[in-house]
Amino acid sequence: MSKLIPYDIKGSTEDELIKSLENPIIVFVGAGLSIPAPTCAPSWWTLTQELLDSFFAKVTQVKEIKEMGDLDFKINRQPEEIFENYSAILGNRFYEVFNVLQEGRPNMAHTALARLMKNKKIHSIITTNFDRFLEEALESEGVSYNLVVTNREFSDYKTSNFPENTLLKIHGTVERPDTIVSIASQYKTSKGFSIPKAEVFRYLLSKYECLFLGYSGWDYLHNNYRTFWEKSSPMIKGIMWNIRPGEKEGPPLKEIIPIDSFRFTTGELPITLIEIINKKGIDNKNLTSLDREESDKEFKHLTEKRKIWLDNWIEGMPLPYIYGLTLTDIQNYSKEWQNYLKDGWKETKQNVDLQMDYNQQITELMAKLTSGELQYAEYQKKITEIMAKKEKKVTPEEKRRKGVFNIRPVLKLLIESILNIEEEYFEEGIDALILSILYLSGKEILKETNKLLSDEDIKEIHTLIDNKIDDSSTMEEIDKIIRNQFDDILKRCSSLNCDKKVLAKLELGIAAIWMQLMKGKFGEENKAFTAEEADYLTYKFPLNVYKKIREIYNPIIEEINNFNSSYRQLIFSNLTQLAEAGDDLELAEYAVKSSLKETEGKVTEATLPPIPEALGGFYDRCKDWKNAIYWYDLALEGLLFVNIRANADKVTYRAMFCNEKLGNKKRALKIGLVYLSDYSGIELAFAPIHKKHARDMISRLSNELGYSSIEKAISDLVK
Repeated sequence: MSKLIPYDIKGSTEDELIKSLENPIIVFVGAGLSIPAPTCAPSWWTLTQELLDSFFAKVTQVKEIKEMGDLDFKINRQPEEIFENYSAILGNRFYEVFNVLQEGRPNMAHTALARLMKNKKIHSIITTNFDRFLEEALESEGVSYNLVVTNREFSDYKTSNFPENTLLKIHGTVERPDTIVSIASQYKTSKGFSIPKAEVFRYLLSKYECLFLGYSGWDYLHNNYRTFWEKSSPMIKGIMWNIRPGEKEGPPLKEIIPIDSFRFTTGELPITLIEIINKKGIDNKNLTSLDREESDKEFKHLTEKRKIWLDNWIEGMPLPYIYGLTLTDIQNYSKEWQNYLKDGWKETKQNVDLQMDYNQQITELMAKLTSGELQYAEYQKKITEIMAKKEKKVTPEEKRRKGVFNIRPVLKLLIESILNIEEEYFEEGIDALILSILYLSGKEILKETNKLLSDEDIKEIHTLIDNKIDDSSTMEEIDKIIRNQFDDILKRCSSLNCDKKVLAKLELGIAAIWMQLMKGKFGEENKAFTAEEADYLTYKFPLNVYKKIREIYNPIIEEINNFNSSYRQLIFSNLTQLAEAGDDLELAEYAVKSSLKETEGKVTEATLPPIPEALGGFYDRCKDWKNAIYWYDLALEGLLFVNIRANADKVTYRAMFCNEKLGNKKRALKIGLVYLSDYSGIELAFAPIHKKHARDMISRLSNELGYSSIEKAISDLVK
């Protein structure tokens, strides 16, 4: 987090804006626009806390949950990280929660902006808000406007030559839930502008002065934003950044947006906009702001109204969902676990810094050895000295497990709620259970402390794996232990004459537990790549393990057309991971191609990793560079329109590698300059091996292709 600095106020927004409105401007608005009464919308953080308060007020009435430990149900993560869990378990039901934002009505700031657009003073409005108050104000003022929401709509807007009277919603809109950017897996790139959004905003900044209203700018501390502004700064026409009177601190925006025509101004919403309309001689009919007493009354009324709405929404949720959300999220509110994580982050940073320093020293020594500056004996001596200093800190297992809850009591509650739920909600109960298992099976914390099974069951399974892994009967013994978890539910399925789809969902839960157990056992020990070569990452299961899990998927695949699309995408993703573990190209092709068929052959927000890059990895390992490039290209193309993947640097490097193998050096270089996180500005998970190799290749190819610098290559290849 950058240091807070005082703002340098240049003047009032009112005075500065009156000067600027001789020509149309663009306006960028954040959540602050919807806070004044009578809208009284909550901030992102306030909404999250209100949801947590309503949710945990219900679940902590349950004895087993109340006794779990020392809990603190306050926001301890970014809101989008909290919403990630809700979205995973509730599916489309989750997006209902944003309807609570419609409890208010447009305020005079919304109306004033609509009136300014009606009078040709505003060309376009860009907003991070997904409420509909701006739309309602525009419609009320009789403004005919364009609405641009998805990445493809942003591309279409660009090709339509950027028409006026446009509302561009970069985080989606509540009336189209699938567009809402509210969860962590979407947030970094979409919030930090996907490429189509960045291109549109950059063009508008070059043509029109931009007024920022109700937006804190803290997002701009992310590297992706910094890169955006670094690229955009030379062409920006001008920025006015409105802050509230008395607000003296904020992010160092003048450092991030280094242009002479950047100025901080001050004004209170909506009063400032109303005064501008008055002074510009624009019709000011019905434009009066509420006084303090009326505003306070509205805030109190709407806060209580939201609480009632959220309480009722949660009360109407089937119990299995309540327990599923508790099961998957309760760990994060353990005070002991939170303290452990704080210590862990410090240790992780120390380890990463130590490892990077170690790698740098080794690289420098190798260069000296190669150049003859260092003799081999001296080289070996220095390597030994470095190794002696390198002490990788490992958190003791007992410390790691400290504060980790045994979630089996909640799992038991979830299963009991399914056994007792009304028949009409039974399948939804199964969904809550299976989605919870799928979510938890990917969690790092459960790799060795797998609370989806009892300690006794885990011990027995590990013994079977260690002693008789090659015995086919061992697979059946393990399968029986896992299936015992579902015995009572299977009996109720039988009594209700459940169809094959419900049974297939249970099989999906069983397969997920199998995959989790086997990944924990074999995932780290059988990586089919070497760090030095930075091959495409994969891992292998013993053949009989693979065959058993593949067998479990048979009834799931038979019923797959009866699942909804989001379920199918989950299944295709899991099958692709299984195909990697079993080195099964045929299964990988089926899963990847079936997933892409759902999205008309394109990678979209619905496409889950490792699709389609895993199929590229198969061909890559077979040295079929042409086919590998096809699937890597599809993955890279998807990066333009969907949220970036944590393995994007890996795919970028492998795509470069395969292109060079086919003699396409210029294309390999261009891929690196466009997609490597160093140049795209996208924040990614730590992937030093592939990043390092990609950097080295970019440097080498730039030289080989005759460019005097990487900047020259960018200028020539990246338009």
